[in-house]
Amino acid sequence: MTKTQKTSFLGSLVKVGTGVIVGAGAGFLAGLILAPKSGKETLEDVKSVSLKLRTDASEKVLDIKERGGEMVRRGTSTLKIGKDCDDEVSVETLPITKDVKVKVEKERSTTESLLERIQGVTAENLE
Repeated sequence: MTKTQKTSFLGSLVKVGTGVIVGAGAGFLAGLILAPKSGKETLEDVKSVSLKLRTDASEKVLDIKERGGEMVRRGTSTLKIGKDCDDEVSVETLPITKDVKVKVEKERSTTESLLERIQGVTAENLE
């Protein structure tokens, strides 16, 4: 999906969301006006519904905070495990790496020495 398509999709989504909210609000108001209850009863219903919505919203926010906190804890734990593994690998491979480096240097020295001998022998044979 291109950036233009994403922007267009989000714009459409916002328009639909706004339409749903406006429609729900209009339906709610129409229900209040046309309700067969007295104004006092309707007001009590509105208070009851608004308190329930507020309570539900608060519970959802707390739930989201808890989940987010748990995700952060898991991510931090995973990163720590990864770092510990990296440290262990470094500790275990460092001596091996040093040993290989020493052996490679020794072989290079031996090879250079042999190469010099071969060149010396070849030079003597050419004379």
